[in-house]
Amino acid sequence: MLGAAWALLQPAAAMGIFALLFGRFARIPSDGIPYPLFVACGLVTWMYLASSVGAGAMSLVEHRALLTKVYLPRLLVPLAPLVTYLL
Repeated sequence: MLGAAWALLQPAAAMGIFALLFGRFARIPSDGIPYPLFVACGLVTWMYLASSVGAGAMSLVEHRALLTKVYLPRLLVPLAPLVTYLL
């Protein structure tokens, strides 16, 4: 239950902080879109990219024995975390 709450609270907290800092204090325009929604679109994309690239790199390190001893398409190993994080 804590993992599900963390998955929702982390982007919500970051969205609140960025909306406050960039929307209120820096007054960066969002072209009429509500600023929390504007920030959330960028944060969700960035968090997905950052976590999936990190997990893909770690999967290469974790499965290096499999990659060197067994023939398989090597692109599948780092793509598996990308699909997992997408779901």
